[in-house]
Amino acid sequence: MKSRRVSPKDNTTCAKCGVEIVLDTSELKTKYFPDGIRISYFSCGNCGEKYVYLVTDPELRKDIKRRGFRGSDVYMKKRAAELKSAYADRVKELP
Repeated sequence: MKSRRVSPKDNTTCAKCGVEIVLDTSELKTKYFPDGIRISYFSCGNCGEKYVYLVTDPELRKDIKRRGFRGSDVYMKKRAAELKSAYADRVKELP
């Protein structure tokens, strides 16, 4: 599984098969872990390769709920990137 920075307004190309993926945030899937980590991801419709969209913990979700996830909030973007790196090993557990 690849981890690529993708915005809901962007399209991306699958690194495995080269097909363009039109990202629709309503099609994001989420895996919930017992320790409160949530990984939101999407898959290539052609080959099934999975891509991580966002990783959150309870603290970050609380901030998002309170302030919204604005692109200008450097702290929240940095925290999301740290979580994505820290929990990269859990992508193997995604269905």
